[in-house]
Amino acid sequence: MAKVTETRSYPSHHVDRCYKATEAALPGAGFKIWKTRPVGWLIMARQEGPEGLIEANLAARPGAGATVTLTLSGESSSEATLSGLAGKIFGELEASLGAAS
Repeated sequence: MAKVTETRSYPSHHVDRCYKATEAALPGAGFKIWKTRPVGWLIMARQEGPEGLIEANLAARPGAGATVTLTLSGESSSEATLSGLAGKIFGELEASLGAAS
């Protein structure tokens, strides 16, 4: 089982805005959201692909600007595949935020 975790900071954005952008980013990257926890800024999503089921957990955290942590895991997926998907999800998130990261 491969697992990838990546955290990015968005100092000019509020945590609520990052959470809303994440709700758009995951489907834009091909994931289906199956559970949300708006009070905790947590989203869980899944994607079924050629390498099987891939699960995504994305949490936004408040502070001096928001921080977003993405964890992807898959039983049959390679770390390279998961890293590529992480880049795609963060690309969608940043496009939705209008951020240049």
